[in-house]
Amino acid sequence: MTEFILSLFSSSDKLRASSLYQLLSGKRTSSVLLFGFFQRLLIVHGCFPSLEQATFDKQIQQMIDEGLLKWEDRELQLTKKGEMRRKKESLTGLHYDKYGRTATTSWRLLKFSVQVVSHLSANETAYLPVETGPFYAYQVKRWLKEATCTKTELVAQVSKELSTIFTLMPDEQANFLANQFSGKKQTGLLAYQLTTLEDGVAQQLFQDQCIHHLLAIIEQHSDFLLYDLLAPLLRQNYNQSMLTTRAMILSGDSVDQVMIKRGLKKGTINDHLIEWAIFFDDFPFERLIHSETRKSLALLERPLLTLRYKDLEEQTIDYGEFRLVQIETFKGGDKNGFA
Repeated sequence: MTEFILSLFSSSDKLRASSLYQLLSGKRTSSVLLFGFFQRLLIVHGCFPSLEQATFDKQIQQMIDEGLLKWEDRELQLTKKGEMRRKKESLTGLHYDKYGRTATTSWRLLKFSVQVVSHLSANETAYLPVETGPFYAYQVKRWLKEATCTKTELVAQVSKELSTIFTLMPDEQANFLANQFSGKKQTGLLAYQLTTLEDGVAQQLFQDQCIHHLLAIIEQHSDFLLYDLLAPLLRQNYNQSMLTTRAMILSGDSVDQVMIKRGLKKGTINDHLIEWAIFFDDFPFERLIHSETRKSLALLERPLLTLRYKDLEEQTIDYGEFRLVQIETFKGGDKNGFA
């Protein structure tokens, strides 16, 4: 865990310990999402959903005692010693923000579907399934029923898709995942049997890196049969209520109309808009940010991204619009600072 936490810091970062804990444990509030977004750490949001506050606090204190972190203005900062031990590359490929909620379930469903298709190709029905839960059986049956191709075509297409996916992955990742598949000629190995990593956190991160990369490739190929299999799970990674608000606004409703139609408070709608703006590239900033808000923020002497809402002398600016302008600015490449 020590190396992982160190990898979250840059040499100049000052991170709030409470926000960092909430990010890692997956608290899904707009403040936590904004913290992760502005610090470019959303990729680890919810990576340890079972992490206890006491365990986290003990870990942080141990790192402080070892001289790896220090307190600076009530925030955590990397020391020179900590910077020497930091390995930033360990985060490459992680996307808990996009796949964390359903990555494990998606991977189990994919392994089960490959086993089913493998035995289907040989007309075999007597085998020990890797999954016995009704959810997995239902999803595979639904997928096979909805496939608009013959059995022979399905077997050939799935094989082709897997070959394409693994070709697009580094050999180490491709071999790690492929050797976990079971079929008529192979019994899959367990993840820990396929890596030399001894640390439990490092094993989890590597496994998740591989799965997230695989899911990202599948998501880019919406014409794949395997995309049809996993699409329902991939959609569950987003706040479904936010997606409803997004759909209504994209169809022409105003924010006020959405509030009335859905019976939601402005604060809830603000949370939806912030989450939408963070995770998607189709947010209509020009339509949903008033020109008066832009003019007021343009007059501020401090760079926008260094400000918190409470820093505004007169808080007549809507909180949601203030955050949306910050998100728009940050996505546009402004590197003046962080909120």
